[in-house]
Amino acid sequence: MKILYLGGDTGNSSHRHAAMRRLGHDVQVIDPWLFAPTIPGMALWCHHTGTAVVADIIARRTARRLADQRFDLAWVESGEFVSPALVRTLRAQAHRVLLLY
Repeated sequence: MKILYLGGDTGNSSHRHAAMRRLGHDVQVIDPWLFAPTIPGMALWCHHTGTAVVADIIARRTARRLADQRFDLAWVESGEFVSPALVRTLRAQAHRVLLLY
């Protein structure tokens, strides 16, 4: 199965996508924080004000990165960055979308 894993590449997220690979799946990991603007204090700002503006930026950058790729499953671990635009992109490129918050 070809899986898009949208989430961190450290901690429990790393363990999850490593387990998927051990089960024989082809896993592509995209860490949404890599697409966030690199402004000092960005994580703190998102924590206090929400991620609406950042989520739109991440959705556009993720869509460009995925281009014409297709997946059997899109596993979204970083739900705080999920915008309606990103969900539409994932639905267009994956048979199933699993959102975990």
